[in-house]
Amino acid sequence: MVPAVGDHRFPAEPLAPAWIRGNLLPSLGLPSDSPLHFIGEKAVTASDLSSQQGRFFLPTGMRPRLVPLLSTEERNAADLQPDKVPGAAGVGEEAATKKVPANRGGKEGASVMLAARRGDGAGEDGFFELKLKRWEASDGAVIKGKGYSEFFRGCGFRQGDAVEIWAFRRSPTVRLFGEDLQLAVLPLNIVIAKRDDQRWQQVPAVTAPVT
Repeated sequence: MVPAVGDHRFPAEPLAPAWIRGNLLPSLGLPSDSPLHFIGEKAVTASDLSSQQGRFFLPTGMRPRLVPLLSTEERNAADLQPDKVPGAAGVGEEAATKKVPANRGGKEGASVMLAARRGDGAGEDGFFELKLKRWEASDGAVIKGKGYSEFFRGCGFRQGDAVEIWAFRRSPTVRLFGEDLQLAVLPLNIVIAKRDDQRWQQVPAVTAPVT
């Protein structure tokens, strides 16, 4: 069943799409079993695809899983604080399309790297740097920025597609005096995947028979 517009659910965490663990993570030099966080699922809406809107809407109910993944600086930049997460169900897409003052409060958003499978044949899967910020009209969040519309349309999404939102973090380290030292905190990586994508199945290790 496809989630209703603005719907969000917290089922048992699903298996990750195979292309994320089998292709995307290794392409970044990360092990296929790196921590990968399920944020939620929704149906792609007309406003997600609209060049006039120019943003991807994350319903309010996804915030309890998203906000803990952000650093303090990122939460401040995006105006997404844990104490602002409502306890009630998320507000629907209709509220997210209301006109509100742009960049209210001076929050420009936190940098995130958005990824999805390319559906137009224009190159390999990759990341696009955008901004994550709270959406005033609904208290949800949006991902937006220059080039979003072209990137999102190139991924082949259509209105009504059921998609899952996943996230992971890359933290480059250098080994010095026998310890791994973190060099920097890179932007959060957010992945949008169709729910009907093939799932990752961990192949069990084969144990040699005892002779």
